[in-house]
Amino acid sequence: TSKGRLHSQEGAGAWCSAQNNNQQWLQVDVGAETIVDGVITQGRAAGSQWVTSYKLRFSRDGSTWSTY
Repeated sequence: TSKGRLHSQEGAGAWCSAQNNNQQWLQVDVGAETIVDGVITQGRAAGSQWVTSYKLRFSRDGSTWSTY
């Protein structure tokens, strides 16, 4: 399970990777081929921390990835 979600009030109120570099990711398995027509990000409620850029990648098999 993941702690990546919007409007969380638990703990610090955000998912953060254990490493502070640009090689971290959050992977979501939607279970079947699905049209995703939007992505929402939210900063940490307890501080001035937020994502400033990201890449959206997709895969049909979980091994071969393409950038959207």
